[in-house]
Amino acid sequence: MIYIFYLPLGRFYRNNVTLTNLIDNQIVYIYAANGDWIRNNVKFWKKNVAEYNPKAELGHDGRWRWMVVDMDFGLRLVEANLLKPAVGDSPGALLMNSLITNEIFRLKFINRFADHLNSTFEPNRVISVIDSFEEMLEPDIALHLWRWNKLDNSIERWHENVAFLREFALVRPNIVRGHIMEEFQLSGVYELSINTDRNAGYVRVNSIDILESTPGVEDASSWLGIYFWDVPITLKAVPNPGFVFSHWEGVGEELRYSDTITISPDADIAVTAIFHNK
Repeated sequence: MIYIFYLPLGRFYRNNVTLTNLIDNQIVYIYAANGDWIRNNVKFWKKNVAEYNPKAELGHDGRWRWMVVDMDFGLRLVEANLLKPAVGDSPGALLMNSLITNEIFRLKFINRFADHLNSTFEPNRVISVIDSFEEMLEPDIALHLWRWNKLDNSIERWHENVAFLREFALVRPNIVRGHIMEEFQLSGVYELSINTDRNAGYVRVNSIDILESTPGVEDASSWLGIYFWDVPITLKAVPNPGFVFSHWEGVGEELRYSDTITISPDADIAVTAIFHNK
């Protein structure tokens, strides 16, 4: 394990820590309201290979990646705002405070956060994960509580704690959206409705493919996400084999026939991707 604060920043940059990986790392901690981070638990890793190989399998390429660790303090403080500028002179704080002043990085950070709130941290998806772990652990939890003398050996109290996690999952996304609007002085949010014939193709919104295989996407033919005013988003129409993109419905005429478009709505919008047979 390598601790980032033992590495000079010049070497840190040369070791190819990707910005998307850094952004994802920050988003996890901010969403989870895990305050035990940025000055502490700042770690990253790479496979010990002789040289960086961009063609290698993910995780085997020798590229430095940020690591999420020590989440014991997370999923507790529902209202906590962790988007305020980080305090201190740790590399994690220095990097985020500097990068967030760059407009390109800032817009990427905001859109990536919105993507995760619409997929990875979509409440029903998070609750389903919580349910699965509760079911898996329940047969052993009574013995665990007895062994460590926790929660007065009450499995009912344990279930109450798990129920709080579900409540966190339900309300945290909109709270974080409010923090994002406040911190970056954004005017509001809008609902983006994406529609298409899933048999013919799908739509990519920023960094997420609107497919049932994507966490949080239940119906790829009719999907709803929440995005921010003043922050352009990118839509890409991706045809299935045997189909080609025809046009968009719901956007301006100047964008209608381009398979990749950038839009910046200031109100709810419904966009449909039309595909046809080759």
